[in-house]
Amino acid sequence: ARPSVSIAMKRLREKGYIEMDSGGHITLTEQGRAVAESVYERHRVLAAWLMAIGVEEKVALDDACRIEHVISRQSFEKIKQFAEQATKPET
Repeated sequence: ARPSVSIAMKRLREKGYIEMDSGGHITLTEQGRAVAESVYERHRVLAAWLMAIGVEEKVALDDACRIEHVISRQSFEKIKQFAEQATKPET
């Protein structure tokens, strides 16, 4: 709903993640881009990991969307390390 979007945009501006010009065009700040990239990395890694352990793609993508926002940095890093080790080719 429009009021929810306005509230969300206000919060993002207050946190310094976005800038909005007089025409209403929204751009990410450097800090906003860093946060967005971090969330996207979480999404990619979590979705790939879930699919690698046998979760159906649609379910993995949906679950990754939920998990990426609440998982601790420590847990994410451990999952990422585990997934990287599991996908390394054997030498």
